[in-house]
Amino acid sequence: MVTPELIANYRKKHADAPLIAYVNTYASVKALADYIVTSSSALQLVNCLDAEKVLFTPDSNLALYIAKNSNKEVISIPPFGHCYVHMAIHPDDINKIRAAYPAVEILAHPETSPEVQDLADFVGSTSQMLRRAKISNSKIIAMATDRDIVHRARKENSEKQIIPVSENVFCLFMKRINLKKILDSLIKKEYVVDVDRSVAEKVRKILFNTFEVLGLGARPWKK
Repeated sequence: MVTPELIANYRKKHADAPLIAYVNTYASVKALADYIVTSSSALQLVNCLDAEKVLFTPDSNLALYIAKNSNKEVISIPPFGHCYVHMAIHPDDINKIRAAYPAVEILAHPETSPEVQDLADFVGSTSQMLRRAKISNSKIIAMATDRDIVHRARKENSEKQIIPVSENVFCLFMKRINLKKILDSLIKKEYVVDVDRSVAEKVRKILFNTFEVLGLGARPWKK
C-alpha cells in the first residue's frame, strides 16, 4: 500500500519529521526510512526519539496506537494503510466472545481497528500477546489476530483455554511460505530473492541505526 513515490511526497511536506517504516514494507521503501521497526518495537522506538512529529508507514491502525501511547503526532502513510487480516476482526466478534465467555481476557493486535482495541483487555504485538497469555490470571484467553497464533499459545499454556476471536482470520500471504518451500530453497536453490546490493546496504545501515536507538548494539560495519 506504499511506494517510494508516495514516501517522497510526504517527506517533502514534513521534512523535519523522521520516517519510520514497518519491517514488512518493500526494501525500496525501507531504504528511504530513518528507522525500521516491528509491531513490538514501534512504540518503544518512537518514545526514544526527540521529534514531536513522526511519519509512519504503512499501517494506520498501528500509527494510531503509537500516537495514543506516545503523546506525539504520528502521520500515517498512506492515511488508510492497513493489514487486511486484522481489519477482518470487528467489534461484533469481540462482543460475541464476551457474551459466550464472561470471564475471558481478550488480547488484540495494534493493527486491529481502534474500535476493536478499545474493547480488548490488552493490546500488543504477537510476541507481547504470547507473553501476556503466559502471565495472565485468566483461564480463558481470546486472541484478536491471525488464528494460527492460537496454536502456539495453546502449546505454551496447556492449562488455559485459548481461542481465536474469529476462526476466519488468517493471512494467505504468510501461508505461502511453508517448510517444504524452505527445504526446496535450500536443496534445489529455488525461490531466489534478488535485492539490489545498494538498496540492501542502505536498509542494513538503517536497521542498525534503529538497533542503536533501541539499545540493542552498535554498527557492525566500517565507515
